[in-house]
Amino acid sequence: MRHHFAHLVELARELSGAGDEQLDDFFRHGMALHVAAALGVEDLSTRSIWMERELRASGRGSAESVRPRARAG
Repeated sequence: MRHHFAHLVELARELSGAGDEQLDDFFRHGMALHVAAALGVEDLSTRSIWMERELRASGRGSAESVRPRARAG
């Protein structure tokens, strides 16, 4: 798998002309999208609504982590 991933990165570099930082960002973002898809969510941020609900349901997390967020308005 490492061999194939390394070649994928090099192919992306050749086709896009992107530098190391751009490629890192591209692949990190892609991995985040894969994780979100596997979880069936759109938002992976630590303050996402689904994450707060999961913490409440499990009885885990501090009061700070499960406190409802203020809504803009």
